[in-house]
Amino acid sequence: MTETERPHHFSDWSRTVPNVRGAMSDVAFESKQFENIPDEDWRRFFDVNVLSGVRLARLVLPAMRQANWGRIIFISSESAVQIPAEMIHYGMTKTAQLAVSRGLAESMAGTGITVNTPQEAASLVAYVASPLASATTGAALRVDGGVVKSAF
Repeated sequence: MTETERPHHFSDWSRTVPNVRGAMSDVAFESKQFENIPDEDWRRFFDVNVLSGVRLARLVLPAMRQANWGRIIFISSESAVQIPAEMIHYGMTKTAQLAVSRGLAESMAGTGITVNTPQEAASLVAYVASPLASATTGAALRVDGGVVKSAF
């Protein structure tokens, strides 16, 4: 889909599903040595892994604001905090997702809209998307099986 087709496609989708109260973003990756990653791959990864979520959030926020309730969920990975040597371009996008979700959560403070980044866990996504998570916002929630060797 081209850059000019994307907004139209998302607008069509939002008319089809007008009462969206939750939105989730997660996309793709590939391994490459740093010196073999051309600028176009950096741009493509940023567009696909970061801007797709930004576009989706922008699309659903008006309805969420009107309802004063909603859940925006970005799926990141341990690569956001432990950048893999063979996927630096991917790690950069996952770290950017954390920045977008945290900043968006700050801008939604005081509303019924929360923004989070649960990592690789369907049951956590179900919780974060539910009304039970009303006090959970701006968090990079970790379900990493102990892969990330950090207390924070």
